[in-house]
Amino acid sequence: ADTDLLFSRFGVMFFAQPVSALRHLRTALRAQGRLVFVCWRVPRDNAWAMTPLAAARKAMGVTPPPPDPHAPGPFAFADEARLRAILADAGFENISLQRFDATVRLGASPRQAAENAVRVGPTSRFVREMGPASVPTIIDAVEKALAPFSSPDGHVSLNGSTWLVTASSSPV
Repeated sequence: ADTDLLFSRFGVMFFAQPVSALRHLRTALRAQGRLVFVCWRVPRDNAWAMTPLAAARKAMGVTPPPPDPHAPGPFAFADEARLRAILADAGFENISLQRFDATVRLGASPRQAAENAVRVGPTSRFVREMGPASVPTIIDAVEKALAPFSSPDGHVSLNGSTWLVTASSSPV
């Protein structure tokens, strides 16, 4: 193994078996090689994703059961203790998680932001489940929900909250 650095932007949370996947990736790293990635924190701190999704669900009359927080998906690594355990079990050490919040720009207008939400993120998955006939209803509902967040020039931005994660491979 001679790789110095592995990095990911919003990808590693989708592993079905994260410990096995990260252990496998670690084998590509030299001793003390670094893993660096960014992943989403808890849904409640990610209004960019949850505000459109809540509006879409309400418009379609859907109240889903509580999600499995450990299922592969955007928020699978949201829990700090679980994420630290996954990395440790995969053979990483010097594990650091740093919270980083930033404004996520959703669109130049509430309408554009709604159209973007049905293409990217949790709302897009919901739209696929509901089918193409639901798109106009969902876009209208999301646009109404996002309108109060538009700036004077019309842009819509909401909070995104991530973990910036670093770890190093333990000597093999």
